[in-house]
Amino acid sequence: MKILIRILIALFALTLLASAQKKIVVDLTKQEAYAYEDGKLIYSGWISSGKREFRTPTGRFRVLQKERDHISNEWPKKVVIKNGKKVEERGGAKMPYMLRITWSGIALHEGYTPNYPASHGCIRVAKGFAKKLYEWATVGTRVIIKGKAPRRVARVHRRFRDYYAMKKSSKQSDYVTVRKKLIDRYAKYSFKRLNSMLRRNYRYKKYVLASKKYSYKRKLEKLKRIKWMVQIIKRAKQVKYQARHNKASKFALRHKLRKLHLFKRGLKYKYKRGRLLGLYSQKYRFYNLRLLL
Repeated sequence: MKILIRILIALFALTLLASAQKKIVVDLTKQEAYAYEDGKLIYSGWISSGKREFRTPTGRFRVLQKERDHISNEWPKKVVIKNGKKVEERGGAKMPYMLRITWSGIALHEGYTPNYPASHGCIRVAKGFAKKLYEWATVGTRVIIKGKAPRRVARVHRRFRDYYAMKKSSKQSDYVTVRKKLIDRYAKYSFKRLNSMLRRNYRYKKYVLASKKYSYKRKLEKLKRIKWMVQIIKRAKQVKYQARHNKASKFALRHKLRKLHLFKRGLKYKYKRGRLLGLYSQKYRFYNLRLLL
């Protein structure tokens, strides 16, 4: 028995050593989680911590257990009538990619992550990020929970992530690169889609101006972002229109040449096409004469 206990202690010690360089930091203030390995950030994602009635505890913990498809024994709580009596039923909630940090029921698991604390004490992790975290973490990995959960968190919409990436960069070249990438991406969209994007931005602008929940400073910041996005969409439309116009002009020229019976393979075509476009040079004329001789 003593030998078995020693073996178990040794195995646990080895697990701790293996996971000593890994740690998960949960920031309740920002409602985000970060995974570090050897001091470098590996993954990061959104979370949703416990409500005001079920606050998530702060402090230092370790991953005690991992389970791919876990089912809660505590939540949800339902009152069911059986044989004329009210009976409280517990459990049944799905907790995929569960990483337990306390034996009292607190764990990290995949779930719905709005921009406010919404769980019953557990830390809900965004879809995709939860799977990566589960595969990366091991039993014994350190988990640090810090901060204070706010009522609501301002999260960056996917439309403005590129804006913030550009804003954080100090180099002008990075600004140009981000802007050019977005213009090239939007130029591939149809005019219908670009127009709907413009309308959406204008509607959002009206909403921001009419809203009373934003401060003056916050409104200015949002309007600046909307203006930036509108400029990019308009520029993408211009690029798309120019490309279409060039294509149409080439097609019109081709049609005109075919109407004049100037075939591409003939020498007559090359001569007359050169005269027509004003591209007939001395060198080209000498080349034609040499062919005729």
